[in-house]
Amino acid sequence: MNTNPATNKRQTAAAVATLVIVGGGPVGLITALLLIEYGRRSNIEYNIHLYERRWKTDTDGKMVWKDKRDGNNRRGQVVTIQSNVWSLLPSHVKEALFNPNEKDSFIEMWPLGPDSSCLVGYPRNIPIRRVEDVLLPLLQKQGGDRRTLKVDINGSTVVTETKQPMVTLHEENFDNNTLDYAYDFIIMADGGASRTEQAYFPGAFGVRSNFAGIDPDFKDHVLGI
Repeated sequence: MNTNPATNKRQTAAAVATLVIVGGGPVGLITALLLIEYGRRSNIEYNIHLYERRWKTDTDGKMVWKDKRDGNNRRGQVVTIQSNVWSLLPSHVKEALFNPNEKDSFIEMWPLGPDSSCLVGYPRNIPIRRVEDVLLPLLQKQGGDRRTLKVDINGSTVVTETKQPMVTLHEENFDNNTLDYAYDFIIMADGGASRTEQAYFPGAFGVRSNFAGIDPDFKDHVLGI
């Protein structure tokens, strides 16, 4: 198994929870970053394993996206990040994604959507590829070292450690049958037709709905999270 921990340091304290995120696209990356932010604010420690087969390790030991030479055709679609989602993002994620000094990094939509307000801001159109290219290195930076602090108290040095989520990036498909660790939660962010759900949890999350349908009896189901 080829894995790339966001840091070479091992955890020295027991994690509160071990989470698996399947799918390293925009949803998986943002989910991991939000968990890191929540863990820091709440002083909770997570072990996060994130799986994406479209990654590879470069010569510097960093995880990067495969390109056409590797058989991966990067997505060129543009997605809309609604105002209510944008407002929940940590400030450093907002700044990285929506840099007004970078040409064509995003486009503000007008008029405002039904979930928008002057206090929340405009929905934003942004290329999927940019989201992936910005958030993957940001995750490797944010999800790495656990902070240590040396404090001198009455001549004695006391080392304290701030609990912080640890992220391990896996450049492969998730295989529930070959894991060498136990997990507490799994978040399936590998698309609407989730390979993970079909392979390991068939029918466990209700009946899928057709979002394009206009059936008046339409009922939605929460899947996987």
